[in-house]
Amino acid sequence: MLTGENDDDDAAKLARREFMAGGPVHGVGFGVLTGALALAGLRTGELPRPVAITGLVSAASSLLSPLYFVWEPAGWLIPAGRFPGLLVSGVAGVRLARGARRSSGPQTSRSAEGAPDGCTARIHGLGNGPARRR
Repeated sequence: MLTGENDDDDAAKLARREFMAGGPVHGVGFGVLTGALALAGLRTGELPRPVAITGLVSAASSLLSPLYFVWEPAGWLIPAGRFPGLLVSGVAGVRLARGARRSSGPQTSRSAEGAPDGCTARIHGLGNGPARRR
């Protein structure tokens, strides 16, 4: 790939393409991911409010990182979005892991009678499943 007369030019073009893919372009996808995580954590209360707000600010920075292509100082938006976003992702991952450890098994919703949803209806022949004969 880098054999010939224009090795330096080709290397510079390749480095620029790699930077674009790993910097501003990747930042948009990471911003969407971080924003969705922060918004979900804020709405459900699963993330502390300061962490969720940090995630939303990080997402905004990441989503604005393609401004680098028209204004070079906007390159600072890339690390400004990426590093706090990684911290928010780490906090969310730890909180999810701790929450999973606390529960004793898969969570099921229960009806007013205390049975898993749909069980009483199936027992009485009202549910989607086949009615039990007595």
